[in-house]
Amino acid sequence: MGPGHVMNNKHRLFIALPFDEKARASLADTARLIGSFAGRIKGVSPDTYHITVKFFGGVDRDLADRVAREFGALDIGRGKIPYTIQGLGAFPSLSRASVLWAGVIAQGDGLVSLFRLIEDFSAELGFARETRAFRPHLTLGRVRGEGGAPGPLKEHFMSNRDRLFAESAFSRLVLYESELRPEGPLYTEISSKEL
Repeated sequence: MGPGHVMNNKHRLFIALPFDEKARASLADTARLIGSFAGRIKGVSPDTYHITVKFFGGVDRDLADRVAREFGALDIGRGKIPYTIQGLGAFPSLSRASVLWAGVIAQGDGLVSLFRLIEDFSAELGFARETRAFRPHLTLGRVRGEGGAPGPLKEHFMSNRDRLFAESAFSRLVLYESELRPEGPLYTEISSKEL
């Protein structure tokens, strides 16, 4: 069931890797600039910066409980996953931007193997496997309407398209519940696992 079909009795669950303070701080100027275009762009709160590993969508209480229970029993134990935040960009392009992002480059194959583990975990619970390739990125904002990113923001993204923002490591994998609100989504941690 897609996110557009979420009812009040459904729980929007997803599994993600949250970014640490070092990563959030490195993007503070970009976040402020995005915030200055609040009418045109819905910025993502830096407190909630994450990479989505699996989005389950709206699920009923019984399945939500099962996901939480099985996630809690999952054996991760792979160690922290080093990464670099480098470059800014937009999907599908800056001139027709709908999503603004920062690039994430993980060292080694830790991120890909974690993605596969969670795909297997999700499939065992009856969720469809992801058909698109896993392309890690940090969503910074979503552009409303047509016309792409405003000029100053486009310039900022172009001049920082290769910039190294931060080097850090993912240390936790989290099962979140997302509650959609007019001022932005509220994410609640259901369960957390150390990597």
